[in-house]
Amino acid sequence: MAVSSFQINQLYTRPELAALVGHPSAGRKGGDWYTGYARWNGEFFIFCNVGTPGKTGHDYANRWDGAELEWFGKTNSRIDTPSMSDMLSEAFPIHVFWRSKLDTPFTYEGRAKAVEVRNTTPVEVRWAFGVSTIPVLGQGSKMPSWRRGPPPSVGTQTIVKYDGPTHLYLMILDGPADELIPQLENSNAAIKVGITNDLPRRLAELNFGFPPGSSVMWRLHQTKLFQSGQAAFEEEGRILDALRLARRSIGGEFAIVPHAELKSVLTLGHGITGMR
Repeated sequence: MAVSSFQINQLYTRPELAALVGHPSAGRKGGDWYTGYARWNGEFFIFCNVGTPGKTGHDYANRWDGAELEWFGKTNSRIDTPSMSDMLSEAFPIHVFWRSKLDTPFTYEGRAKAVEVRNTTPVEVRWAFGVSTIPVLGQGSKMPSWRRGPPPSVGTQTIVKYDGPTHLYLMILDGPADELIPQLENSNAAIKVGITNDLPRRLAELNFGFPPGSSVMWRLHQTKLFQSGQAAFEEEGRILDALRLARRSIGGEFAIVPHAELKSVLTLGHGITGMR
């Protein structure tokens, strides 16, 4: 059976998608197609609100963490329910569509793969999309010193999270970024929008994935401070949605914008123009 094909970063409404795949909800509303996720013709379709409650009033803490999506199943979902078990089995294609504002179309993020699952109710899943490009060291480059990550650990870990002052940040990919993102032009910048309560740590985490000596790295460009994580999270969602609707998003918290519009990004996306 052929897998349905959609254009990544393209905007779709639920009725449009239902018509494209021949789903009976194309001409009506209701059912699984309109309540989070549904299976049709051997494929799963996830319709995800990020940073905003759904029309049913459910407010899940779905959020982007870089290019990966932290997502929650339906209210009573468990890891052993048939639909969730099938979704996590990798036996069925999973298409993810997301938005941060109600009554707007969804953006197609692509086919997803679960890279982390928490056995909670509702189930929490971290979805990944595609494979990241790794910079290649050129000839004559100094070889990095060999090092390993930490050894495996076992046992119970407890994590305590505190609310408090939180930064909304805008980072720019510095250096020959067009070698990583072919569609990047000289007049545009590759950016990341996110939130953190520790800017130096977050910047180090993002740059850790680049090999030592790489000419490409993330640089902090602009920040706004909020007195709570929730306030920063809500504004982050509004900005990501402005980028999404302007078709500037290239996935998750990443986007391409003209250099002339960088100062507008953290002001709720005002001044961001559509992709030309």
